[in-house]
Amino acid sequence: MPLTLIYNNYSLNTGGLLDTGASVNVLPYEIGLELGLDWNANNASVELTGNLARFIAKGVVLLAQIEEFNPIALAFAWTQAL
Repeated sequence: MPLTLIYNNYSLNTGGLLDTGASVNVLPYEIGLELGLDWNANNASVELTGNLARFIAKGVVLLAQIEEFNPIALAFAWTQAL
């Protein structure tokens, strides 16, 4: 689904997958960088499971907007997994 992610003064039009069974939203590393996130400044650690369990992840909160709806805050596990 198309959505806009917003962090501070940065915004990025991207796509997201809707997985109603997921316990966490995963943010790819490159998208975090495009939004101006700093990997070294973020200390909130998040443990991932499954095929992402071997990767370090950090918690971030972003605004997400779909079409004309108001933006909402979403928590993500930002990971360096490719």
